[in-house]
Amino acid sequence: MIKLFSHIKFFINGHITFQFLQNSAPHVLDLSSNYNSLKLSELSHVKSKYSTIMLSSRLCY
Repeated sequence: MIKLFSHIKFFINGHITFQFLQNSAPHVLDLSSNYNSLKLSELSHVKSKYSTIMLSSRLCY
């Protein structure tokens, strides 16, 4: 495992601030363009890995 954050602060009001490490930030920010993301509500209805593939392919178009 590598460290992703240089710091994370939790506040009493529920707010969170964080900063990525300088050398990991480009890779983390690049994830959104190279990988699919699905909402948890969509995944809760998935019964097989093939359903996940179908949902992912829908996001690519």
